[in-house]
Amino acid sequence: MRQKSPKVRQYRNEINRSAMGLISPVKTWRERERIVDVVVGDRRYKMEARSAYHALPHGIDSDVLTAIITLSLESGLPDHHTLRTTPHELLRTAMMSVSGREYERLRESLLRLVHATYIIRDGWYDAARQRWKFSNETYRLVDKVTWQDEEDLGGHQELVADGHLSLRLNMDLVDQLKAGYVHLPDPAILRALRDAPARGLYAFLEAHRERLRLEGGERPQELQFELASLAQLLGLGVTSRKPIPGNIRRSLVDMSDALRGAGYLTDMQIDGRGMKATVRFRFAAHEVQSPLDAELVQMLMDEGLLVASARHLASRYPGNVRRGVEIYREMVRAYAARGRAPRDPRALLAATVRDPSRYAQEALVTGVAGALEVLPSAPAVETVAVTVERDEEFERAARAEWAALTPDAAARRFVTLMGYARVPCSLSQARALLERGVDLHALSGAVARAVSRGEDAAAVLTAALEGR
Repeated sequence: MRQKSPKVRQYRNEINRSAMGLISPVKTWRERERIVDVVVGDRRYKMEARSAYHALPHGIDSDVLTAIITLSLESGLPDHHTLRTTPHELLRTAMMSVSGREYERLRESLLRLVHATYIIRDGWYDAARQRWKFSNETYRLVDKVTWQDEEDLGGHQELVADGHLSLRLNMDLVDQLKAGYVHLPDPAILRALRDAPARGLYAFLEAHRERLRLEGGERPQELQFELASLAQLLGLGVTSRKPIPGNIRRSLVDMSDALRGAGYLTDMQIDGRGMKATVRFRFAAHEVQSPLDAELVQMLMDEGLLVASARHLASRYPGNVRRGVEIYREMVRAYAARGRAPRDPRALLAATVRDPSRYAQEALVTGVAGALEVLPSAPAVETVAVTVERDEEFERAARAEWAALTPDAAARRFVTLMGYARVPCSLSQARALLERGVDLHALSGAVARAVSRGEDAAAVLTAALEGR
């Protein structure tokens, strides 16, 4: 059998490298089967998609999948490959409305994603035998969805907004994420596109540009397709017995006009007649990827995050990384003092980077992330009332840990804890408290209780400094 080169293997993964490329941008679709069959150079690529119970993914499903991937990266790509979130957060991340109707649409979208199975075929022509030979592999996006829903008297089902939603990603998609093959769309451009088909075309074009960047080092400023091949790849006109070129052209013009308005395209031209016409997309030259701070990425990777999550978090939350890592380290030390370890270290680290203020309070009170009951991807909040009580075992361990510190180390830890609580305290003030015999461990607990009750935490420290 003919051996395929690394370059050919790259092309073999052209479609499944781009999870978004599997989803048609068509807004209304009832098809349960779809076949894409295109020839590029001397290679032939076929994609067969099937779903036994629901229509194949389309329309808003690319937005939902983008949100799933975003939240998965932000939760540190946990080893169990399961994203735990809420319908409300998934809709918010997908930049969709959080009205009642959207929870019904989200439920249907998730069912389409979980039921779709793809067969990716890479072929070459055997001239001697006059036949095509293919290598084949199956591909899925989501393996399992667990949710809570409610049903009205008319039988309409919708997800419970704040109910638990669990999605176990397929290993194919997880491997792509870990390898950095999945390119997330720019949120600013998505926000400027109101229509699902336009967002679907944007995700499709970005996937192709990213593939070419990985292969050649540069993102192309122009892409061209034969109209027949592009219509197949996008699923345009496939619901008709015979595709009508005029209808396909109008769909492309409408979607491209929206992309020009968003500043993504500068032009789209269709040259030629019929389905053999050539479609050219030209992209805005000013597009620049946000620069990444390599030090922040390395800091997250040193703590155990995979490179894909580290890059995403350093890009989206650059101002949170250092403080989040400090809080994470403090929480790990507190776990160790109890002879325990975080259940999912990567998820905990990612959560502290996303929302340092929330976990700083919990670290201040117990050093443990909400007794492990807080969902890693729960919606961010500025303050959370923490009412976790320290049990006797933890209290003894915490006191023993403080007692083992040198005076200077105890003062520095106290200053750090006050920083978590947003209570100004200098090192000289902490040392002064120690010299007067103040129990810094007990004082940090009093400050934590004031924070959790919404009281003036700074007043607690001021009273201690003044000897009251």
